[in-house]
Amino acid sequence: MVGLPPPLLQRRVFVDSSAYLALLDADDPDHRESVEILTRLAEQRYRLYTSNIILIEAHALILSTLGIAAAGRFLRGIAGSRTVVVRVRVSDEERARQILFQYADKDFLFRRCLRLTRGTRWLPVSPHIGREGREAIRAGWSKRRETGEG
Repeated sequence: MVGLPPPLLQRRVFVDSSAYLALLDADDPDHRESVEILTRLAEQRYRLYTSNIILIEAHALILSTLGIAAAGRFLRGIAGSRTVVVRVRVSDEERARQILFQYADKDFLFRRCLRLTRGTRWLPVSPHIGREGREAIRAGWSKRRETGEG
């Protein structure tokens, strides 16, 4: 028996640059799985979120991997989509730098620290779709299938 998808307020996903590249690059090892996840999210009417920083990073990845035309199509596609682009504020950047400097012995990525600053300003978006998030999404779907919720 197929259950209902999660409530609308819980159907939000943050999409990372690695997911965008995997979606567009048929040679990416995560391509097929990424397409399957995006298809399922669309079927269940999930709202996709990303940030302007992620778009900049994704454009660079797509440009260097797939070329100018694909990178342009990507940006036009995002502009014409319903994906919500969260703008990073100066205060977010300042807090991310504080995190980096506080943990100077760690090799944190600046963009990861920016994500940590989301706090109350960014919507509580979960799960994260990127290399790290695919396993969480699969586990969540498996659990809902076992309990008859999805």
